[in-house]
Amino acid sequence: LAVAAGFDKTRRLRVSHAFHSARMEPMLRDFAAVLDEVVFAAPSLGWVSNVTGEPIGVEVMDPEYWVRQVRQPVRFADGVAAMRAAGVTRFVEVGPSGALTAHVDGVCLPTIRKGRDAPDSLVKALAVAGPDWVKVFPGARRIELPTYAFQHQRYWLAAASNSPADVDSRFWAAIERDDPAALGLDPGASLGDALPRLISWRRAQTERSAVDGLRYRVVWEPRGDHPGVPSGAWLLIGAPPGLAGTLRAAGLDVTETAAPGDHPAAAGVLAFPRDLAAALELIHTTGERPLWFGTSGAVAATAADPAPDAGQAQLWGFGRVAAMELPQHWGGLIDLPPEIDESIGAAVAAALSGGEDQIAVRPSGTYVRRLDRAAPAPARRAVAPTGTTLITGGTGALGAHTARRLAAAGAPHLVLVSRRGDDAPGAAELRAELAELGTRVTLTACDVGDRAALAALIAGLDDLRVVVHAAGAAQHTPLTAMTTGELAEVLDAKVRGAENLDAVLAGHDLAAFVLFSSIAGVWGSGGQAAYAAANAHLDALAARRRAAGRPATAVAWGPWAGDGMAGGVAAEQHLNRRGLSMLTPERALAALDGILAGTDTDIVIADLSWERFVPAVTARRPAPFFHRIRDFREHLAPPADPAADSGDLLRRLGGVTTDADRDRILLDLVRTAVADVLGHRGAEAITLRRGFTELGFDSLTAVELGRRLGRATGLTVPATAVFDHPNAVALARHLRELLVPATVSPLTAGVDQIERALAELAPESVEPALISRLEGLVAKWTSVLRPEPAATVDQDLAAAGTDDLLALIQREFGKS
Repeated sequence: LAVAAGFDKTRRLRVSHAFHSARMEPMLRDFAAVLDEVVFAAPSLGWVSNVTGEPIGVEVMDPEYWVRQVRQPVRFADGVAAMRAAGVTRFVEVGPSGALTAHVDGVCLPTIRKGRDAPDSLVKALAVAGPDWVKVFPGARRIELPTYAFQHQRYWLAAASNSPADVDSRFWAAIERDDPAALGLDPGASLGDALPRLISWRRAQTERSAVDGLRYRVVWEPRGDHPGVPSGAWLLIGAPPGLAGTLRAAGLDVTETAAPGDHPAAAGVLAFPRDLAAALELIHTTGERPLWFGTSGAVAATAADPAPDAGQAQLWGFGRVAAMELPQHWGGLIDLPPEIDESIGAAVAAALSGGEDQIAVRPSGTYVRRLDRAAPAPARRAVAPTGTTLITGGTGALGAHTARRLAAAGAPHLVLVSRRGDDAPGAAELRAELAELGTRVTLTACDVGDRAALAALIAGLDDLRVVVHAAGAAQHTPLTAMTTGELAEVLDAKVRGAENLDAVLAGHDLAAFVLFSSIAGVWGSGGQAAYAAANAHLDALAARRRAAGRPATAVAWGPWAGDGMAGGVAAEQHLNRRGLSMLTPERALAALDGILAGTDTDIVIADLSWERFVPAVTARRPAPFFHRIRDFREHLAPPADPAADSGDLLRRLGGVTTDADRDRILLDLVRTAVADVLGHRGAEAITLRRGFTELGFDSLTAVELGRRLGRATGLTVPATAVFDHPNAVALARHLRELLVPATVSPLTAGVDQIERALAELAPESVEPALISRLEGLVAKWTSVLRPEPAATVDQDLAAAGTDDLLALIQREFGKS
């Protein structure tokens, strides 16, 4: 910091620790202990160390080498120079961003690009290098491709290196690394003064494209299918007048009641809770029956709908979390119009059949909720607000980042509001940082939940033009453990301040009114039901303001990296495994620039890695909300056929005779599945008796392991299996106990084959000799395997112990 103070502009690295410095010394001993459990092998390729900057060999098998690697400086330039000295002329970067490519002078190919398909990126990198494709694809051969049938000219590319896209790629790659020779120029030539501008333009376009790729929106589309009415008795709680009669007219068996516990045999529950407290009580009392929440006016599904009712919208945010936490218990959300007639009742009854879980029934039809990609943002750079900008939660992580962005864009006056004002952690440093950017800064202590105090604050501000509501409180409590007190507290932190701002500023001429919402309110987030409800309220509030002709935009943010609510290494790893990449503040704020310049009422900003997100979000129930996104559909796994997948395993188990052999087969299955779920290279990485929780299992990975083992065995393997049977050996033994009665012996397989053959015959075509032979086999083996008992049943019972009673009863009933 002392050195940085001597420069006009510096930037701190966004890393969790000062790697490769003395700051790492406290962890070196523990790191060395971990390395003692790692199996090392000699490298098969030439190896240049960034610790020494020189070629090395078997030294990498020494754990001490890796301890030094954490502590010592990275000698990247020396390593590149050593490779050049060894005759290396082309480099390949293997990593998630291509960041090192720009620092290598010469041909360097990035193989992975963040947010892009990894195999596709690798093949494109190979194409730039101009490889021998026959070696890339072993067994392939070159062939001549045909011309178009009617226009006698080739429509196939003569070679990848001659395609327009490839020429463009090579051109820009050469410009970025300042490689005149690759452009046909003298190696000592200069690309001229235009080079910096060309590089800047291309990088800006690439970044803008990346930012636009973060933008999503919620839409409604007509439901295509018309399912039938569900069977069984349904409970109706708190329904609007007239609904029960129309549901019965549609063929649904409904009983109106005030308490779900009074009717334990019901097939499902459709409840219209008056508020979130009532909704929470229903979650706690309806048991395992499918629970649907009904609302009226919670969403605007058509252009004719009025602005959503924010209180009803809360139930939708709450319900979306219930779907994630209680997938077997949750039915869905269904919104009704004010007037109920027979057509509405019939549509509601059909909606309860399932398939969709976020539905709006309107006189014009039934609509389902979907996520879609949003149009690109209109602005390319930060918009400089005029007058005064008020930021609630201004000293928090998101508020402070926003303040820096607006100050850099030229905002003349920033008012940062928090509960502690000047006494908030980091407030003094933030004030100084913003002042250096030329912005007047006012730090104010105010509880925006106190309307009178907020009104007094705003009354004292001159020329208020922009409001950003970034205040809020995070939550991490499952629904089954949540109390009404916590529910009210989380709601109050986010909702009351937003409603107070809306009311106090009703007469102000604002240029922008921005509410920081969250994806938790858009598609749910485990442990955040109250927080999701609060953010759904903000989304509805923005729509209400827009409908009244006042500016408003709700931004549903994905998780921010760094010190945001989802910050921390463990949290980032947890979210990354689920396909939610952390938004860098720089990229999130670039998206905010476009939002401030646009006219969106609500927008979703999230960095989704679909190859990981899709399995995570569909692990426990379908997610039709995402079906409009092509990337989601492409990564959606086809439904598994447990019977087909499990047949081979059962035959292998039936082919061995001892439990030890069966355990060996099942242990290999479990270790392979565990390795796949946790991302290890193979089964050998999974220690036999090391606990699953120690290996890193959580609720989601436990669900995925259960799914994999279920497909392989044909069993229903619950997520709790990793906790009830806490290591590979225990889980394999448990599976064997379940499977051994169902193993397929060679004799059973033969009988199965005979049965299948008989099923294909017409009864009248069966030869009498075959019937006699089958009858003889049955008679013979019945007398051998089931001889008549020597004693009477009464005598047997009199002499039997308790343990024998069940066997005797089964034998006698089996005979009859």
